[in-house]
Order: sequence, then C-alpha cells, then structure tokens
Amino acid sequence: MVEVLIIGGGIAGMMSALELTARGRSVTILDAPSSRAPASWAGGGILSPLFPWRYPQSMLPLTHDALPRYQRLEEIFFDEMGLGIEIRRHGMLLVADDIEAAARWSELANVPLVASVDSDAERQCFMPDVASIRNPWVLKRLRALLNSRGVSFQFDQAVSLTEHRNSVRIVCSSGVQWEAESALVAAGAWSQDLLASFAVKNMFFPVKGQMLLFRGELEKDMPIILRDEGYLIPRKDGKFLVGSTLEPNADSVLPTESGLNSLMPMLEKLIPKNSRCELLAQWAGIRPGCTRQVPVIDQLGERVWLNTGHYRNGLVCAPASAQLAAQLMCAEPTFCDVSPYSFSSPGSNDNFCSR
Repeated sequence: MVEVLIIGGGIAGMMSALELTARGRSVTILDAPSSRAPASWAGGGILSPLFPWRYPQSMLPLTHDALPRYQRLEEIFFDEMGLGIEIRRHGMLLVADDIEAAARWSELANVPLVASVDSDAERQCFMPDVASIRNPWVLKRLRALLNSRGVSFQFDQAVSLTEHRNSVRIVCSSGVQWEAESALVAAGAWSQDLLASFAVKNMFFPVKGQMLLFRGELEKDMPIILRDEGYLIPRKDGKFLVGSTLEPNADSVLPTESGLNSLMPMLEKLIPKNSRCELLAQWAGIRPGCTRQVPVIDQLGERVWLNTGHYRNGLVCAPASAQLAAQLMCAEPTFCDVSPYSFSSPGSNDNFCSR
C-alpha cells in the first residue's frame, strides 16, 4: 500500500506532490501522458487569469501571488539543476469593452492597472506586473525535482476509484490495482470519470484549446496582448504564441485545419502592421472545464481529495491550489477561506466560453 497516491501528472498533480513531500508524505503519482496528456504543457504560461475582473473575488487568493511563487520555484530549480523557467515580467495589454469593471476590480484587488483609449477608439488597459513562464520547462523541471525527492511516477490510466474502510482502491486500464492510504484526484479534464462513486455528476469536462507558434519581427519589449478573440505571448527567443481556441467537449489533442483558420485572422489584430512572421507549429491541449468559475479543492470522502476544474487558469493557480490541497489533506490551517472551492459552493450560470 502507498501512503498518498495522486492521480494526474500535470501541473496540479505535481505541485501538490511537491507540497506533500515537503510535509514528509510519501507520494506516488499515477500518470497517463500518452493517452491523457496534461493541459499544462500546451498553454501559454500567462501568470494571470485572462480578464481577471470577470471572475469572482475568490479567484484572487489562488492567483495574486503566482509570480513570487514561481520565482521561488525557479530558485530551487537553479540551485538543484542550474536551470530556469524563463519568467518574463513584460506586462499585459488588454483590449476590452468593460474597462470600467477592470478599474473597479484593480482597486479592490490592489493590482496595478492603467486604463486608456487609443486613436482607433479601442478601449484598453495595461497590467504592468503580469508575467509569463515557459510552462513545458516548468513541467520538465518539476518531474526531475520530484524524482530527486523520492516521488514515484507510475504510467497507467486510472479508470475507477473507490473508498474502503482503511484504504482507497484505484483500478487502472492495464488491470493493475493500487491501494493507498489516501488519494488526490488531479486528473484535469478526466477527473469526472473517477467520481462515479461520489455522486459528482457532469461537473468537469474537456475543453480543447489549439495554439500556434510563430517566428516574427515584433516591437521591442512587446507585452502580452489579450483580446476577446485571443492572445499573443512574446518569447525571449524571438518566437511568439497565438491562442487559443475554445472547444467544449472536444477531447482529441490533434490540431485541425478549422482551428488554424480560426486563429490566423487574429494576427492582423495582435501584431503591428507590416510585421513579418512565419508559422512554425500548431498543437492542442485539453483543459479541465468546470461548470463554475473557480476550481474545486475539497475533500470527497474520508480518504479522497480533489484538486481540479481550473479551466484556463491551471498554471496561474497551481502553486496556491497545491498548497491549499496539501493543507486540507494534512489537517493544517489553510492560508485562505476554503469554502468558495468546496462542492457546496454555488455554481455558475454564466456563459462558459466567455471566460
């Protein structure tokens, strides 16, 4: 029997493992990257919710200090591996119609924001403290760090989870069964498949997102640019990302021509006129969609916990969400009020794809 089994080897699962090992727990991660690749490697790495004022205030404790949290993590990577994760604090320019709401939110959240209207009468605001990271690098460094700290990675797909008097039993697609003293479900979009015995119905679902990578000539010190249609993220190597599509209930990671066609027109709105650019790659990831606007970080039974449903905010929420999950699992005082992230918290009736 293992002490703690985490189902899911994406950013939520691995950051939770890091928090639990720091508390002396022995952790095994059950991962299925070939059939259920984590969404975290495929995103853009923006350390802010997109249009953060459109979320409940309860999102703030999970996101407001993401930058210093990743800076501390990068220090560990440098100390132990001599490798970084390219944290770039280049700010984010947002083009949106609801700038007044953004200004009110920034004052309540104590987040710097400058609002303006440009010559074309587009309403804009600028968040100077927003940063980005190279998320695939974070995942690679985290896996190496956890291996060095004794975390065992087992590559198999969990298909069922049941709680018994003294253990949790997990059955895998290979037929292998695991027994654990406790379990954390951090399986992203596929967490729903494991919750049949806990009466959690239709709360989590896959949302496909496609991305494009370009090499091009951009303005020096260009910030992240965000519009309702999509975003652009400059990289240090002269490349930039354009994303992303929102395709609810699509669970294939294969990129499509329709995805390419929906993203290409954004170039005219996102990059300066006459800029040259070359398409280098296209890929897709599967986000953990949720019926409400904040993730679920809660205890399901005596020995089972859940940390998922982050949708587009997995990377920015990961360090704080993992700390909160570990505090709950270890019966510690929590750094913030946990009630907004519980199953009993009210759901959301907004337009899902507007987030």
